[in-house]
Amino acid sequence: MHADDALTARRLRFITALLVLAAVGVSALALLLAAGWADPPIAPKRVLSASSPADLPLIDPSALSQDEGCTWAALPLADLTAPVTLQAEAVFSGDLAVWGFWFLRPGEPMPTRVVIHPAGSYSLSSAPAPDWTPFLHIRPTSNHLYLHIAADGRAELRINGELAVVFDAGVFVDWRGGIVFDSSSPPTWRLIQVNGS
Repeated sequence: MHADDALTARRLRFITALLVLAAVGVSALALLLAAGWADPPIAPKRVLSASSPADLPLIDPSALSQDEGCTWAALPLADLTAPVTLQAEAVFSGDLAVWGFWFLRPGEPMPTRVVIHPAGSYSLSSAPAPDWTPFLHIRPTSNHLYLHIAADGRAELRINGELAVVFDAGVFVDWRGGIVFDSSSPPTWRLIQVNGS
């Protein structure tokens, strides 16, 4: 009986030590998360912070080889170097509304659009028609888009804080870009922000 008691005591000490280690690990992780360790990167210098694209220069869609159904507004990207962070928050105004970012790299004939649809999908495409990908974190109301392009060209798209896609955007030099949205049912804007280096 005495050997069984000693074995039970060792097992209890081992389990207690594991529980203490787990509690310390969970506490350390909680502290790191609270300190912003898992927050997505944001370029250091704020270049633009607006509540709507009303003061942004509009782009003629035909100059971008696009149809007339969307409004294209330019963001101040010309003098920036990577990393660059674009953020926008808006509320959909209809079931067919789309909104998001566009960017055009030197030498490309068509801009790449990063847009969301209230049915719960996004498109990252330079094709004339969007290539929709379902994404369950898109809400039929207010959404927050985040696009970060790192110095090495690695781009990260987040929708409502959730990572949607990581892709190679290429080197950020002499890009043009901005906000694009459906002209017939424009969203209600809450934030448009550009950060760069």
